[in-house]
Amino acid sequence: MSPKRSHPSEGSSTSYHKRQKSLNILFEQIVQAADYILNGIPKIQQAVETMYPQNASDILDTLVCWGVSCDRAKDAGCNWMSRERAILDMRLPNDKRIFQVYNERYESFSQLQKLKLSCLPTPSDFAQKWGQCQSNLDARLLCLRPPDARGLPLCTLHDIFRRYLLAAQMPLPEASESAIKAMEAAAQLCASMGRSFSTKDYDSNAVPQLRDLPENARTLAFDNCIRSILDKFIRGYALNPTTDMKAETGDAYMQAARSYDLAVKVLRDRGAQAFLEQGAPMFLLCVIGPWLLVAGGFHDGKNVIVEPLGDVCIMFEDYTNGRPEKLARVLHALSNHVDELKELAIQKRSSPIFPPFTPRIYTSCVLYTPSEAHTQGRLTFADKLDFKNCNRLLFSASLFIAISAEPIPVFVKLVSGKYGEDVHHLLAKHDLAPTLHAYSHPEGAPRAYVMEYLQSSSWKTLYDYSSLPNASTPKDLINRSITKVLYVLKKNGKVHGDLRSLNVMVNVSETGETIRVAGGSGKSRANIKVVDFDWAGDAGRVYYPALRNADICWPGNPAGPIEEDHDCLLVRGGLG
Repeated sequence: MSPKRSHPSEGSSTSYHKRQKSLNILFEQIVQAADYILNGIPKIQQAVETMYPQNASDILDTLVCWGVSCDRAKDAGCNWMSRERAILDMRLPNDKRIFQVYNERYESFSQLQKLKLSCLPTPSDFAQKWGQCQSNLDARLLCLRPPDARGLPLCTLHDIFRRYLLAAQMPLPEASESAIKAMEAAAQLCASMGRSFSTKDYDSNAVPQLRDLPENARTLAFDNCIRSILDKFIRGYALNPTTDMKAETGDAYMQAARSYDLAVKVLRDRGAQAFLEQGAPMFLLCVIGPWLLVAGGFHDGKNVIVEPLGDVCIMFEDYTNGRPEKLARVLHALSNHVDELKELAIQKRSSPIFPPFTPRIYTSCVLYTPSEAHTQGRLTFADKLDFKNCNRLLFSASLFIAISAEPIPVFVKLVSGKYGEDVHHLLAKHDLAPTLHAYSHPEGAPRAYVMEYLQSSSWKTLYDYSSLPNASTPKDLINRSITKVLYVLKKNGKVHGDLRSLNVMVNVSETGETIRVAGGSGKSRANIKVVDFDWAGDAGRVYYPALRNADICWPGNPAGPIEEDHDCLLVRGGLG
């Protein structure tokens, strides 16, 4: 019913005024469609009261929601929350001709309104209004502003970002022509970017439209300084018309993020499928006064992800020469990896397809218990897993150990800090923790731990299990299992550190009853497995984080050592 419409905020070659005109036309179509629905609602209500005199409340409620939706759509500046968006998907029963007609009309209206809600402004306007635009869940970019709009770390999405971050921290190679050019460019930038700029500072070689904008003088001076090391850019696509460029107004980082979003749309329009399958990785340079921020852009097939790559470089001179040296390392790493991006961009072969929001650099892993034939496994990620009150990078995946073998469903956890690998192995040996299958430790990226996958249908956290209405398992069954965990830890001089009910998994049946296993002295116990070993290790030699949940009565002090008796104290306090 609804014709395919071009997106008003796509097509980066469209001028600002043309784009605005397209948005105005779209709004006029929405108002026209909304008026048709509003005018028809009384007719439908009359028909409903005639056809369904006894049972019409649900239909009438839907009509009220339709009216609210149409009224809000006619207000161009109205913000739409998730509950208002849900109204766009409400429909009448399709058993009457009049309902069918208005369902089709409302479908057209809702498609138009969804198109408008997914629109983002030009990069320059977006940089000034990003707070308003990023509240739109249909259009937001994952770029850490606001903080909940975050994607996966770029170093987990493409190896070029991981290697760039490592190279930017390495000392410059001696007697290297590229390193010398990077130092020269850094010295020029630190000597010039701290001063003020005026219209007299223009580059005579710049395009006339840019020379006419005083606010672009700093950017042009920056381009002049780095031309010797980043002269490899070929502007194949016009990402922004010059009439949209308003440098140094608004938020430069958000402007770069929106520009990358447009770049992805341009690549899609141009049919650059091979590069898009690789995630269209790009480096984005943000010049903010005398500050330089290098960010990376990545498209995972669904989300646009933009994140800073390292700290801001301050382009000031200093007597220790520390700032120019840091800037030179960044420029040198950038120059080398831009060359690699060029090679990626011209490749024509297809790349493996990865699900959105999953890492892409952990394709292989080292087995903890290798056989004579196999020491490594192959990982295929399926989905990112989100759990209540959990701020970890967790994924479901399949582990392939042999070509002919069936894949093993696994759980993958990415860890940036420490992980009590030895404590995890210890409890797994006693069947008190998921089995650790494999690991991957790429330098410069979070470590991946591949372990047994506890299906949500048969495993519940002790916290969730305790709140189930049919949780009738005697407490002594759980207590015996917890006691065994504490005994194994103490006997081996280990601590878990975070032995709360959220980190204890209970094996349950389809009816919600606890699965029992053999315990000591002929008594059965609940089948449990402890998870989350981020704080675990040798008693007295591992430490709590400085920031802990203040609502929990923790033993020990923030950033203090985790002592041998702390796990027992936390359990006695009610498992946190």
